[in-house]
Amino acid sequence: MKKSARGPDIAALMDQAVAELADADSLTMVPGVGDPAPKFELPNQIGALVSLDGLLATGPAVLVFYRGVWCPFCTLTLRAYEQYLPDLRSAGASLVGISCKRRTTPDHG
Repeated sequence: MKKSARGPDIAALMDQAVAELADADSLTMVPGVGDPAPKFELPNQIGALVSLDGLLATGPAVLVFYRGVWCPFCTLTLRAYEQYLPDLRSAGASLVGISCKRRTTPDHG
């Protein structure tokens, strides 16, 4: 790794974090194509808990991972999904955006 302009201490911490991630082999826990999605329960934009089981109880669920309003690609992707909402709803499906932060929808920044 290139040494940071912020100093060798920061660069050393980054090198250590990269090595720890590589050693953790965290991708072994990631489901593959065709594997069932792991169960989850997450708060929605108003804090109410939403579970995968609850979503699936009413029909198929389309999950979209959304990094945040600051990500133009993510916002464009969500906006593109809007054109399919009528078809998804008529099929009994729900569209769910998952983000690491509350209130990161394109409309609520």
